[in-house]
Order: sequence, then structure tokens, then C-alpha cells
Amino acid sequence: MTVDEVVKFVDQMVFEKTGKHLDDIQTAVVEGTWKRETYDQIAREYNLSSSHVGDVGSELWQLLSKILHEDIKKTNFCSTLERVYYIILTHLKIPIFIVVGRILILILVRQY
Repeated sequence: MTVDEVVKFVDQMVFEKTGKHLDDIQTAVVEGTWKRETYDQIAREYNLSSSHVGDVGSELWQLLSKILHEDIKKTNFCSTLERVYYIILTHLKIPIFIVVGRILILILVRQY
């Protein structure tokens, strides 16, 4: 997956769950984490404090954990996203996210 594909995939999941797109700092955390950068490196690149970037990252991992029903952390973000994305692609299925009340449901629809 490319960085752009990852950002779009995460943004789609977050939007379906919250009705909001990733903001600039969340996008920076996704991009930087995908490129194996530390929070310090991401913070320097965007002229932010490392603690603020870490806080945003922590909130994002918690949200993605709820969406994917897995414990997502900075350390397993890449492998988890690759696995989920691979499952979707190899089964030629299109991810459809449906919100029912406060529950996000992921449905994989076979593409013909």
C-alpha cells in the first residue's frame, strides 16, 4: 500500500464512524507512522510538540481499535492495516461501512 492509499483507507473508516475526516495532524500521524517515523520526527516536520503528536496518535489508535475491533497501537498499525487491506483485495471485496446507532459495521461485498 502506498501512503496515499493508507491515508484514504483510514480516512474512510474514520469518516464512516464519526462523520468527520482526518484532520491535518491525524493525517500527519498516519503518514509518519506508515513511513516508520517517530513522533519526534513527525512533530519536527509539522512544527508541533512531540507530546501533542503523541496525544493525537493515541486518540487515533483508540478510535481505530474501536472501528476494527482490534488493539491498534503505533507499533502494530502498519501490519494490521496491511492485513485488513490485503483481506479486502484478495477476496475482491469492497468495504462498506454502515453505522447502526453507535456501532460501526464493516461489510465486505464481493466485486464481480
